[in-house]
Amino acid sequence: MNQLKWVAVGFALAFIVLLTFATAYQTEVVYDRYGVKVILQQSREGSEDVLVVLKRGGRSLEHAVFIYAPGEREWLYLGNGSHRRTVPLGRFVAEGQRLINKLGYRGVKGVKVELGLVIFAQVFNVTERGGRKILEVYTDIFAVPLNPTEVRGKRVVVEREFTPVYKIEQPLDEDASQQIGPQIRSPGTPPMGMSPCYDPRYPKQFEYCYFGGAYSYCYYWALASSTFVDTVIAPLATVYLDNAAGPKTQRMQIDTWIYLSSSTTTSLSFDVAVGLSGLRLSLATGISFTLSDTSKSMEFISATGYVYNSRYDSTPARLWDYIRGGYGPVYPGDKLYDDGVVYVGILGELRYTKWAYVYNRYDGSSCQIQDLNYADGIAFYPWGDPSYNGAFYPYLVIDDTPFALKETKALLAAMSAPNTAWKSLPQVTGRDYSIRQSNVVEAASTLDISLTSIPLAYVATTSGSGSLSLDFGLPINVRLSTSAKSTTVTYIQFTLTGYKDGLKWSGGALSIGNVKTYLDPYGNTILTNQWLAVQLIKPTVSE
Repeated sequence: MNQLKWVAVGFALAFIVLLTFATAYQTEVVYDRYGVKVILQQSREGSEDVLVVLKRGGRSLEHAVFIYAPGEREWLYLGNGSHRRTVPLGRFVAEGQRLINKLGYRGVKGVKVELGLVIFAQVFNVTERGGRKILEVYTDIFAVPLNPTEVRGKRVVVEREFTPVYKIEQPLDEDASQQIGPQIRSPGTPPMGMSPCYDPRYPKQFEYCYFGGAYSYCYYWALASSTFVDTVIAPLATVYLDNAAGPKTQRMQIDTWIYLSSSTTTSLSFDVAVGLSGLRLSLATGISFTLSDTSKSMEFISATGYVYNSRYDSTPARLWDYIRGGYGPVYPGDKLYDDGVVYVGILGELRYTKWAYVYNRYDGSSCQIQDLNYADGIAFYPWGDPSYNGAFYPYLVIDDTPFALKETKALLAAMSAPNTAWKSLPQVTGRDYSIRQSNVVEAASTLDISLTSIPLAYVATTSGSGSLSLDFGLPINVRLSTSAKSTTVTYIQFTLTGYKDGLKWSGGALSIGNVKTYLDPYGNTILTNQWLAVQLIKPTVSE
């Protein structure tokens, strides 16, 4: 990869104009993490747009970008741009704000709410191999968090160190002339739809293709489908009692506390999860909450769930909500007998998206359009309670028939997927067994993952008549970002009580691997084949 002769814009005119513009107008860096830098500039025209600047080894690259954003009901295609052309953000400003309002975060105080744009960035490279010319097409996929109100009337400049995660190759005719760059049309040229070939999933405008003497190749990422899947209760802290451990467990308690403060956690975010050719990408961010008033703190959830095994105790399960000062909902019932799956979770929307990677070829007389691959995306958007400044809605979920509910089926799919492992939990002898957050998250091997991954892999089909489970256990990663070098910026604890003294406890915590994600808040480096800790423990108990 380091030996590639990347096509560079040796200080292209567009970049010079960008620098001149930055000098003349006030700029503000609003985000600089995970390999993405976001700069806001006052727009000369008064409208909002985004310009993506890709770099490799300090040099700017010619490229194409395909930009998607969450809307009130589904994902939106905002447009395709390049190193010299911006993409309008007007639809995102309108629909993104409607989504934030719909989720319950209108008027929240002390916290900035941002939604993540998903960007597919593409670079061409021509090389020779075995005496033949080969067109290499590289794709980087990343997310850019923006607040719709903040970008109104602004130009957003996104700087990204190009880190491709996907590559295809196209053999070229040996006698074909070589030209890579923007398609230039003379006055009166018909709109796109004539060449390259018309694709109803994609707007009639291309910026960056490969052109030979008598043909053109365009590669692009088109939105194949966008589905609001369901309202779900996303698991944050889960206990799975199998038919061996369940009968020996009398009760359990799950404590969950997530908050923001200037001295601990300054931002909370839910990633967009993307699966492509067996690769799992965790993109920061799908939706994020950043402390904007450092003189205050904000609690998103503070709750304790109490569950009793009805074999020993008929007391109904209950959830105490400290934020609201009362008992919260228990779903679907308040009884557990021996084995089952129990978790404390939060209410929100789950959305499933499929993007197609399209090959579009035109030779002057015939068309060829082919979907070469697909990328699956899942995003979770938690609902906020406007009466409590956007605090999440906590739920205690009891699946008395293990993995029967749609959310617990997702856990089962993740547990049985490739590249999963169980991290050993401490061994303790006694009646009580207590597992804290630090025992579970160590497998993440990073300071920035201090909570969990949510394996919401179970999604409905577009027809709603059935269901499917993504075969790679796609997780939604929850990030808590902090400047403190500690993994104790939030509090989760599992406490289990056996039916008698002297029991021997151990077990495992689930981890998901083969994930590429930007995690290091200090070096902004990509971690490959990372293991993300899932807040799911499976205890073992013996006499």
